[in-house]
Amino acid sequence: MPRRGRAAAVGGSFDHFHAGHKALLDAAFAEAASVGVGVSTDRFLKARRKPHADRLQGYARRRASVVRYLNGRYPSSRWWITPLDDAWGRSVEAGVDVLVASAETARGARLVNAERRRRGLRPLRLRLVPLVRGEDGLVVSARRIRARAIDAEGHRRRPLLVALVTAAGPAHRPLSALVTAALPSVSLRRTRVPRPRGARAGTGRRESRRAALDAAGRADYGLALVAGDRGTWVALAREAEVVGDRLARTDAGIGEAVRALFGRARVDRKVIRATTARAPRWRRTSA
Repeated sequence: MPRRGRAAAVGGSFDHFHAGHKALLDAAFAEAASVGVGVSTDRFLKARRKPHADRLQGYARRRASVVRYLNGRYPSSRWWITPLDDAWGRSVEAGVDVLVASAETARGARLVNAERRRRGLRPLRLRLVPLVRGEDGLVVSARRIRARAIDAEGHRRRPLLVALVTAAGPAHRPLSALVTAALPSVSLRRTRVPRPRGARAGTGRRESRRAALDAAGRADYGLALVAGDRGTWVALAREAEVVGDRLARTDAGIGEAVRALFGRARVDRKVIRATTARAPRWRRTSA
């Protein structure tokens, strides 16, 4: 177990304070005896052009959420809050030992150490905290809360949107049936793409990945089936990440591939049963 530092630094917008923020702060207190928390100012966030910016909470409210959590969970610990008007805050000052950041902001954390070296300071030890995912397998984020897709704990507020892309003949109907069976509260968006002709081996996989990623950019999940020389590639993507892909040679194989991929995406019947139990207002829709 790594030694605890004297002071840790952690920063963020802390907009719509959620489960991911709690994990970040908890990791900081596990790393050091005292913690400095940087909270982005309204001016700093305005320059970042956040999605659904009209629903961004003001600095005072975001800061109050952090204070409320720290007072309740760490009443005897030493901590302080600093307004963040830039990407560095107090992380580029002397007296800090550890920088705590989410895996999503790893690049920014490394830039902090580059800036410290430029200023003649010792680099900080980095602690990267895994992203917290909601019950739909997607990251719990203020962006998704502002979009009213989830609440602060990652519970769905509306049906999961899955985009289906096929180039495998009449595959939409069985594929739709598989998805709606696995996800009782789901809205489907269907798109057909031309079947590749004269494709070399491997083209189906590349096209499937590309189609799934493109579909995921317009939905919560993108599921693509693209025919190639060796069979039909099935690919599943969420956000900007390909969860997996698999080659299927028959309709039965497609079903097995879809089930395997949804399992890897942590979206399975057990998760959805828990989701439905906590949110009985959900209903199955089709679009």
